[in-house]
Amino acid sequence: MNRSIVAACFAALLAGCASTGPASIPLVWKPTTSTNKAGVTDLTGRAQDKVRIEVTDARSDPNVIGRNVEKLPPRKVTTPDNVAAFVNEHLSQLIAGTGATEIDSAGALNLKAEILQFFVEEAQTYKGSVRLKVTLTNSSGVPVWSGITTGTSTRFGRSFQPENYYETLSNSLVDATRNLMQNAAFRSALESAS
Repeated sequence: MNRSIVAACFAALLAGCASTGPASIPLVWKPTTSTNKAGVTDLTGRAQDKVRIEVTDARSDPNVIGRNVEKLPPRKVTTPDNVAAFVNEHLSQLIAGTGATEIDSAGALNLKAEILQFFVEEAQTYKGSVRLKVTLTNSSGVPVWSGITTGTSTRFGRSFQPENYYETLSNSLVDATRNLMQNAAFRSALESAS
């Protein structure tokens, strides 16, 4: 076979591999923002009881975390990791970091968060969205507050890069947590349920 034909085939193969990018990436916590970016959260009336956090995943395909639509067909981004466990760990850290309450697996109050969206759409930029259905129950198991909290993030970066997905998803979860903790009705329920 002619060397130029072999070289052309090899170059086409490499170009094809480069265009598919990461099919599956691990979940990595890499926020570039914090929960107090939009101002200091009011911590008056701190809850006395500890809060237990339980996260479940209600998405139809729990492995899908994003897609790149710069070329057709769109390229799906998945993860082999447990998204609910990832969100549980970092939601707990973020809420504890606000100082509004203590997080404990044996807490008297229970905060259940159901993942409705955990996704990055990549076109010209990386646009992330996290949406959680949150229910707070008191020590008797009675729901005292329920609502939706959302968070978004937009990042610039090179095309189809795992690091940009990490940052966008992390920042979106930070934003969703900040919005939850700044929700007056949620804070009132957290304080009165103690």
